[in-house]
Amino acid sequence: MNEYDRYLFYDKPIPYKNLLIYPAKMSEYLDFHFYINCLLLDKNSVPSPEIISMSYLRFLYYMAETTELPYLYMFKELLKMVLKIDKDEAFWFGLKNKNNAVFRINGEEYDSNDLEKIIDIIFTQNCIEHIDDTVQKEIRDAMEEAKKYKMQQNAYKMCSLEEQMICVLISTSLKLEDIYELSIRKFMIKCNVTVCGTISRSAQMRTNKDGK
Repeated sequence: MNEYDRYLFYDKPIPYKNLLIYPAKMSEYLDFHFYINCLLLDKNSVPSPEIISMSYLRFLYYMAETTELPYLYMFKELLKMVLKIDKDEAFWFGLKNKNNAVFRINGEEYDSNDLEKIIDIIFTQNCIEHIDDTVQKEIRDAMEEAKKYKMQQNAYKMCSLEEQMICVLISTSLKLEDIYELSIRKFMIKCNVTVCGTISRSAQMRTNKDGK
């Protein structure tokens, strides 16, 4: 059992310092997966020693300064979602001593090390994979393309989110309102169990039929 298991099992918020970090719900799925992109930037693929040496938090601020994409907005909205804090004024983002990236939540200051811990909690709660920096980006991209191709050739193609929800709906006693209240992680587990059970039953029926 790891340090998070007792929280994950019951969908309880995970404490970090003075924060309580909540798992995202299915009703928040689309917004969550938009906001989380701000924590999935491939910093070490940028061919610049200066950027590679940055902390992720400093890199996030750099990207917000040099691109038109709303990375700071996404970061703030993600924090508002998982911390259950509605007020924009509870958050502050900026530099300390010119180049030390920090952020504040309700007046308490957090640095790049805190962000790494918070990212680990959010990813664990919501089944998000960390970028593997030990593998070159070109190789990761090729592996991802191979994975997509294999799925396209597979008899059991990946369902859309809506189709997955319908599958859980008709395979359990849950109503749509109940599904919306599930954490994303619990829904994915339930969906995998439902799909695996359906496939196993189909395979058993084929085995029984062939054995006759």
